[in-house]
Amino acid sequence: MSRRKAEAILKRGTPVYIADVQIIGRNFPSEYEWLERFDYEEQIEFYWEVLGAITQARENGQWERVSEVIEAWWETGMERTDADLQKKLQEARRELADGKGHLWEEVRKELDM
Repeated sequence: MSRRKAEAILKRGTPVYIADVQIIGRNFPSEYEWLERFDYEEQIEFYWEVLGAITQARENGQWERVSEVIEAWWETGMERTDADLQKKLQEARRELADGKGHLWEEVRKELDM
């Protein structure tokens, strides 16, 4: 991702104003509507993480990090809409809560890792 493209992310659509660590305007450009899958606090976290990546990229020229941050959040948003995956995760959490989980060392030993 180029520097110009990464900085344009912040300029598209309705401006985002950050005051007292709260996002006042949250009208997402159409290509970022997937952010609506996150609650308000997570959206703030996303903005700060993207801004941090852009700040670092301006200093070190590693603009790939901006793409990595956005892609990681996008993947999480997509996982949240996968009903089958969410059902499996809920079942797994229930099993862990019931003490039915397996220690990583046990799994490694069983798989001869």
